[in-house]
Amino acid sequence: MCTIALAKSRNLNCVTKKVGIRSLSIIKYDPLNRVVTTSGGVVTLPAYMLTATAPAGAKIARFDVKNTTSNYTDTLTNNLDTRSGGRKGQLPLVLVSATGLDNIELSNIVDELTKTEFVGIIEMKNGDFFAIGSQFGCMVSTAVDTTGGQDGDLNGVTITIDTDEADSFRKFLLTAPAVAQLLASTLAY
Repeated sequence: MCTIALAKSRNLNCVTKKVGIRSLSIIKYDPLNRVVTTSGGVVTLPAYMLTATAPAGAKIARFDVKNTTSNYTDTLTNNLDTRSGGRKGQLPLVLVSATGLDNIELSNIVDELTKTEFVGIIEMKNGDFFAIGSQFGCMVSTAVDTTGGQDGDLNGVTITIDTDEADSFRKFLLTAPAVAQLLASTLAY
């Protein structure tokens, strides 16, 4: 007989926490050194991601984003016949171009991201950090470059980051020690 083993009920927070994404950090994905979570979250990042063990220092790139244009969705789909399922995640991310040579730099960033798998770490406006693509890597499925036609139009590239994971990204909450490792290993702006 199947049972439901829920441990407690859930009430609403007295005050809604600030929602939205503040930044996305990007690290090369290594299937042999995955981000590992525990019942208390991610305690430490894999050594290859960290400054102390990285041959050329910091390896993590951070992209600040406007939270009004960035929303990660994590959709669980179950196969009722096999009683198995998976989670598809998607994050459209706008990379805005400045002027002059920044156009070439933006193009190089997009080329780099579309050619490899990576792990993303989302920093939320409320201060939480979550690893996405930590199990099977993130991929960029589309990159749409827009020049804008008039003032106020987007002038930049919208990339769509896709994940295909077994577990919810919320299980990959970074604890304070892992956040400290992340920040210490992040490239300067």
